[in-house]
Amino acid sequence: MTLTARLLSFPNGSGIVAVGFLEGHKTVVLISVNETPWSALQGVFVQAKWIADAIATPKYAPLTTINLN
Repeated sequence: MTLTARLLSFPNGSGIVAVGFLEGHKTVVLISVNETPWSALQGVFVQAKWIADAIATPKYAPLTTINLN
């Protein structure tokens, strides 16, 4: 997976927007708004890590009971 991020600022200086693109099997757009550029980027990084961890987690079939009567 590849993460690309861009920083944008509001015209009135009220905050910074970080827009990230997490590219893999499907591209996911991540958005974080904060007061500082570093905090906005950290928000995107945390989201990307959470998604990458969720994808990497092994998936197990639910337990089922089979009645053979």
